[in-house]
Amino acid sequence: MTISEAINHYKENMKEADALTDALFTKEDKDEWIKALEVRAERLSKLYEEDNKLIDFIFNEIDKLEPENMDLVYDALFSLYNEGHDDSFVLIPI
Repeated sequence: MTISEAINHYKENMKEADALTDALFTKEDKDEWIKALEVRAERLSKLYEEDNKLIDFIFNEIDKLEPENMDLVYDALFSLYNEGHDDSFVLIPI
């Protein structure tokens, strides 16, 4: 896996998390809403665990990068911000 692939996977996870939250607002029945909430909680737990691994991978791989490859990583990371994934936890330390 490359850093760009990890960032793209991270973005997909963020989109899925947003979709799970949005799904809560489409349920009119209390039981359906509770079920959607349970599904969301279970899936978010897995997504966050995966995201933490991706973030660790990104941080570790950046330290190994050659200077000529930094522009590619910068573009991939900046795409997080440009696409509305303003995640300061990831962007600030990098």
